[in-house]
Amino acid sequence: MRDTILKSNQTDLYRIIFYHSQSTSARMRFLYFTEQNSVLGFSRLPNLSVLNDQSTDPAPLLSNSVEQEILALINQNIPGADLRIKLLKDCCFSIETANKPIIVCAAGLTDIDPPEDIAKLHGGKFLELPYLRKLHHIELGMLQRVYQYIMG
Repeated sequence: MRDTILKSNQTDLYRIIFYHSQSTSARMRFLYFTEQNSVLGFSRLPNLSVLNDQSTDPAPLLSNSVEQEILALINQNIPGADLRIKLLKDCCFSIETANKPIIVCAAGLTDIDPPEDIAKLHGGKFLELPYLRKLHHIELGMLQRVYQYIMG
């Protein structure tokens, strides 16, 4: 794994799905971490993870303190990057694992163009949903929900 992968309790509690949506064309791409074969920053889900039902109310998942912890996690894993990020408070997921639940939150990169250079530096690249169809079914389910949420 890259040096940027954080080895702390925050990585155990949270994952982030980064996406970029072109404002002029509505083209949506997700940040795919090549070495992890995952769209989840900054580590994969443990084996035997289960995505909770989408009817779960996401509001309690992302309190202000949790939002600050997620932003700190991003800053620690992508240091020095001047990223404009918008966490989607209504687009979070709870993943049940053998040890403890994990919160996955969608984070939009709001610059005009996706930060391809930063993604490449951290072992990633931006891909559209059809190119990600071989991901684990839990990740695909979350990507589809993020896509539907953004596109309305």
